[in-house]
Formats: sequence, C-alpha cells, structure tokens
Amino acid sequence: MATVIETIQTTYKKLFSIKLMHEAYENTGAAGSTINTALHIYPDKFTLNLFSNYDITYNYDGSMINCFMRVNGNNPYKTIPPGIRLRLIVQNKADFLHRTNITPAGSSKVYVFTNSNNTIDGGVKYITQNAAGVQDADLKAVGAVAADEKCFAVIDIIGEVASNDYRLFDTAGLRSPSFAVKFIKK
Repeated sequence: MATVIETIQTTYKKLFSIKLMHEAYENTGAAGSTINTALHIYPDKFTLNLFSNYDITYNYDGSMINCFMRVNGNNPYKTIPPGIRLRLIVQNKADFLHRTNITPAGSSKVYVFTNSNNTIDGGVKYITQNAAGVQDADLKAVGAVAADEKCFAVIDIIGEVASNDYRLFDTAGLRSPSFAVKFIKK
C-alpha cells in the first residue's frame, strides 16, 4: 500500500513594518523597547475584515509593528483593491502621556500617522508630518478622521500614495517598506 503525502506551502512576506521610536521606552525591557506596554495597537473593524479577506496578518511586539501578506512569488495571493487603506487604532496608557512631549488630544482631536506623508530623513521613512517627531501638525479633528472608536491616534497605511518610497506595491509586486514614528521624550 502506497502512502501519498502532499506538502502545501503558504508563503507570507512583509507588507510593511513600523518602528515606534521613543527614548523613554528604549532598552527598558529584557528584549529591548517596552513601548508596547504603553500603547495598545490593533486593526479597526474594516481593516480586520480586509485582513481576513486578503490573507493579511500583523504582530506588534516591542517597538515593531509588522504586517505580512500571503503572496505568490512577490505578488499578493489575492488581488488588492488599488485604493486600499489599512487602519490601526492606537490607544495609550496614562504612563505614555507622562513620558511623552505631546499635546493631549482630548476628545476633539486625534493623532494621524500615515504613509501619505513624505517625510524622509537620513533614509528613515517617517509617517509623521515632521521627522523630528510627533507634533501638533499630526493632530486632526475627530470628525475628519472618522475612527471606529475614541482613540489617541490612528495609523493609516494607504496602498497608493504619491511617493514611490512610501508605496506598498509597484509593478514588481510588494515593496515591503519600513516606516517609523518618533515620539519625543519629556
């Protein structure tokens, strides 16, 4: 009797990554940054549905947010709509505000970090308005942002943006960009 064994290989590649930079949280834990204990980051409902429909997953550990997509070669396994927007909700703990030089957003404003910004400095692709760090320029009216829930910030990663350096895809497939958000220590 013959035994037939099939091997199925599913490949995921990095869609994008975001490094959260904050001197108050660097090298404070056994594995490096502990900013993930001060910021809770997760997909909104619409993005969670996109993740499910397009074989996308993410993880958030230490100072890194990594988003991966199922691929066939270097192309998405399922065709992604050109205007796709992936939104991550950012909730903060009180400790974060005590360690960070930012304007408290209150209930009328929310910080928005997006790859539609074109803020490259020293080869680092920031998704803030200013490479120096998060500032008031990153604040937007809650109504204009239309987040699913009250939050400290949103991270909007858009499939098609003006700058090639900030795009998720090109004619060769995934570009796998690495972005950064820098918070200024108090």
